[in-house]
Amino acid sequence: MALDLFTPDAFFDHSRIGFMFVNSYSTKGRSNKTRSVPADLIFPVLPDSLLTLRDVNIHHPTTDPIQSFKEDELATSIPCFDRATELGYCLLNTPRVYTQVSMSLIGRSGVIDLAFACRLLAPYFSE
Repeated sequence: MALDLFTPDAFFDHSRIGFMFVNSYSTKGRSNKTRSVPADLIFPVLPDSLLTLRDVNIHHPTTDPIQSFKEDELATSIPCFDRATELGYCLLNTPRVYTQVSMSLIGRSGVIDLAFACRLLAPYFSE
């Protein structure tokens, strides 16, 4: 889902009369290493003013630096984070602040719901 928001009074600062908000839910694709919504759809090449929220169900060292990760988890998450970095998106999540908490003994908590902003919008979000 994508939503373009505009206002004559400007968002954030006087130069931002609009921004795009993208929300997605992604699960396993055809293999454990792919996602149902590819990173290039979630992180489009835009000049500025994009906020993207993702329920991507991936684990990555940036979001949980002291966790150990399986090889297939890294193979799934690294392309997503690489694309975000390439295009200048900033992760807004606080590392180790879990967005999914497991109540089972065999599951593990994680930061799998992610929020990114383009570099121009990132300073306007504290969390």
